Amino acid sequence: LFKISNNISKFEFAFTKEEIDDVLDFSHFIEFWDKLPGYTILFLGSNNILISSPEFDLFESACWFHNEALKSNDMNVDGWEEDLFGQKQSIHHKNMCRQTIINSFLFLEAFINSLAYDFAEKNKNISKEDKLFLTEKTINKQGKKVQRFVSIEDKLHKWVKIMSPRSETFDKGRLPFQDFKEIKKVRDTIIHLTNKKVEYFRSINLEFAQKALDVSVEMVKEIARFISHDKVEYPFWLKDKDEDGFYNVSRYYKIDDDVFEKLKEPIIN
Repeated sequence: LFKISNNISKFEFAFTKEEIDDVLDFSHFIEFWDKLPGYTILFLGSNNILISSPEFDLFESACWFHNEALKSNDMNVDGWEEDLFGQKQSIHHKNMCRQTIINSFLFLEAFINSLAYDFAEKNKNISKEDKLFLTEKTINKQGKKVQRFVSIEDKLHKWVKIMSPRSETFDKGRLPFQDFKEIKKVRDTIIHLTNKKVEYFRSINLEFAQKALDVSVEMVKEIARFISHDKVEYPFWLKDKDEDGFYNVSRYYKIDDDVFEKLKEPIIN
C-alpha cells in the first residue's frame, strides 16, 4: 500500500478504511482510526492523508456555506438592494444562509446514522429489536426484514439512549434539543416549501443560519458525551468557530515524519 501510494500521482487513488484494515493496522499512526466508519475514504499522499466521509463532507459544506453567508453579510449596508447588483448579492446571501441550515441538519443526521450502524454491527450484546431499530429495519407480517422510518427526533433521543452505557440521552424539554426542534421547523419550511411559506422562506437570515450550525455542533458534542465510556471523544472533523466567527475546516491529516517512516514497515493484521 505504501509503495502504491508513493508511485502514483498525489491523491490519484483512494482506499476505504475497510480496505486498508485488510492489510494494515493504521491505528498505530492515526489516533482516531478505530472511530472512523468503515466507509470512510482516505486519499494517500506523501505524508498527508485527505479524509472523506458523508458526515465530514456535510459538515464541511455547512461550514463553507456559513462562511460565505458571513462574508456576503459584510456587504449588507444601507442601499445595497437599490440596484440589480445589490439585489443579486442579497439573493446570494440568503441562499448561503438557507444552505447553512440545510447542511447543518444533514451532517447531524449523518453523524447519528453512522454511530448507530457502527454500534449495531459491533455490539454483540445488543437485542434483536434494538439492532433492527438502529438500522432502520423491522420485521413485517411475512417475517421479512423491511425498511422502516425513524424520525430524527427518535434517532437523537431513543438511539442515543440505546448507545449510551449509562442510558443517557437528551432532555426534549431543555436545550440544546429545544433549539434543534426550532432549526428543524425552519429546515422543513425550506425543504417542503408551499406558497404560504414563501414570505418566511425569504426572511431567513444570517443570525438563524449561525444558530443552526452552532446548535448542530453542540448536539454532536452532547451525543459524544452521552455515548462515551470513559474519556469523551469528539469526531476528528468537528471544529468550533474561530474568534473571527468563521469555521476553519481542514481535510488533511498530517502524519508526523518519525511516524511516517514507521509506516514504510508493513504491519500485517
